[in-house]
Amino acid sequence: MHVLRVQRLNQLHRRAYVILVAALMGPEELRALTALQSRFLGAKANFIPAHSAKECVDCMLTIAKVTCKPMAGVIQERMKKQQDSTVSDNIVLRVLSNIGLGNHECLVLQDGLHTISRVSQATEEELMDCSLDHHTAQKVINFFDKDCIQI
Repeated sequence: MHVLRVQRLNQLHRRAYVILVAALMGPEELRALTALQSRFLGAKANFIPAHSAKECVDCMLTIAKVTCKPMAGVIQERMKKQQDSTVSDNIVLRVLSNIGLGNHECLVLQDGLHTISRVSQATEEELMDCSLDHHTAQKVINFFDKDCIQI
């Protein structure tokens, strides 16, 4: 039902923002956010997570300011960065968890290298600089050496 509403919103508006409010972004909420982002990847719908009603209102105010000519360029750039980081963070965590790493190791790699591209090209030394042990660093290197997709 909600997916149909997002599809309709996407059809009606040039740019659509969906603010998803959850007090805690636990595994279930992250799965829902990731599923929605995957479903509407490339569409005009943008998903923004918020943790409270205040954050939701702040997001709405920011979106409203985007239409104001003097601030439009600055605010649009800020929102694009926020949106990109949200999508990237979820994708990075998802891919890293598929390697077989624990949650802490995934977060450490994400914090240290930020993108899957940088993780896939990292040397053992760079991975160990992210607080991974030798065995885990080798596991990451081996995963990307034999399981990477050729572009």
